[in-house]
Amino acid sequence: MVTSMARAGTLCFMVTFIAGFVLGTVRQLVVAPVAGEAAAVALEAPFMLVVAFVAARWVVSRYRLPPKLDVRAGVGLIALTLLLSTEVAAAGALRGWTVSEWIGHFGTPAGMLSLLLFLLFAAMPTILLTRQSRTP
Repeated sequence: MVTSMARAGTLCFMVTFIAGFVLGTVRQLVVAPVAGEAAAVALEAPFMLVVAFVAARWVVSRYRLPPKLDVRAGVGLIALTLLLSTEVAAAGALRGWTVSEWIGHFGTPAGMLSLLLFLLFAAMPTILLTRQSRTP
């Protein structure tokens, strides 16, 4: 089961990161200069939530993950760990930020919204669990 969780978390991360990289590039280069960073993140957020939902649903189905809280939370934590590691590396490489500057960004409105999206992304496999338990 641990191998399936690791694969599912990795795949969920990869799908979401690729979509986020594309949308984030548009956000930074097109939307943010016109609307501001916080507004740009807010405009991107619904699209990223849909991507996170679809990716989580797909990996849960693909790896036939059981409807167990520890499994779903584990998948989300694996995906989140990979995402945050990649985000901090990208912030350093693309923006020249230190780890402290990257963490400090979460104190801005755009950063707070990004942090909320990261947490929802991590919770998505578990959110699907609660959704599945209500399905007849």
